[in-house]
Amino acid sequence: DTNGTEHTKYPVTPALTLMKCIPKVHALVGYCSSDMTIYIFNDMLHGFKQLSSSPMLTTILSMAFLEDTDELVLGTVGTLLTFRLGMFDIRARLVQSKPFITDLTREQWVLNLQVDKRTRQLIAMCD
Repeated sequence: DTNGTEHTKYPVTPALTLMKCIPKVHALVGYCSSDMTIYIFNDMLHGFKQLSSSPMLTTILSMAFLEDTDELVLGTVGTLLTFRLGMFDIRARLVQSKPFITDLTREQWVLNLQVDKRTRQLIAMCD
């Protein structure tokens, strides 16, 4: 390495197609599209060990974490799914929380989710 940073490889099976770092709970959330499962790992400081897995009923296209409510938001086709993900929830199977009311149609794919902390807004980019 020429820039002085350290690199460590962590084997993950199956391969993840999405990953979101959630420092508040010292975890990483990954999604595998081949088995449609959300995997939760502890962070690299704690060994990057798998803590839980939760099968999903639909394909996940994007992820965001709402720190104010400790909720993981998943963008899918035509909807947003929310799951409580506090410090004590990361070792358990995800349980869907309140519905996220939007005006998305069944044809819209939520390709990207971003949280604007300054205005406390969730921004969804659709096709």
